[in-house]
Amino acid sequence: MATQEINTIRVLERALIVIDLLKAANRPIGVNELAKLCNYGPSTVFRIMKTLEKNHWVRQLQDDKYILGEKLFF
Repeated sequence: MATQEINTIRVLERALIVIDLLKAANRPIGVNELAKLCNYGPSTVFRIMKTLEKNHWVRQLQDDKYILGEKLFF
């Protein structure tokens, strides 16, 4: 069977990887640590996190670390 290339949306893939890493950490985690874990630039991770926060997929704590948001627990 031939392997077909699947067209994907790269930023969506990146956001899902970040969510998976946040879930796996099972603790609040900051942008810089997430960036190191996924090998993305901190500014990319920051923008992903702000977008996810705006849409309630993650929540930012007072210490600027993030946890999963209420939408991930439906």
